[in-house]
Amino acid sequence: MMKALTFTLLFVVCTLQIAKAQFDDKHMLYANKVQKFGKLKRIGTTMAAGGAIMTATGIVLVSRADWYTTYSSNGSSQLSTDDPDGITGYYLTMIGLPITIGGVVLAIIGNKKEKQYMRKLEDFSAGYFQYKGTHGITIRLRL
Repeated sequence: MMKALTFTLLFVVCTLQIAKAQFDDKHMLYANKVQKFGKLKRIGTTMAAGGAIMTATGIVLVSRADWYTTYSSNGSSQLSTDDPDGITGYYLTMIGLPITIGGVVLAIIGNKKEKQYMRKLEDFSAGYFQYKGTHGITIRLRL
């Protein structure tokens, strides 16, 4: 009898929570923010990976290029190349580094904010658990 009452109460609470969520403006706002910051996190991760690949490719091309040293009349020296791989590698590195840094920043911000709004969405939860032969229900309410 007690189990039936408990499950009935749990069912009513879950149903009320679902009904409340459909009409709650804050819930919809938080759900939209979770999607928005999740997208920001994915874009940042993609940018970081693409920028890292560009930077690594650029470094490899620069290291493989033929470099030579020219000396000026006042005794200073300058390292330069006519190798197209060296020039391409230089530009790939200069473009890839800011893209990597920007992507990492966007991914960090997106991840942090997504988790923040996800926690706000989980203001109430109820469930059933089974652990090492023990059964029970859990109810969590965050205010």
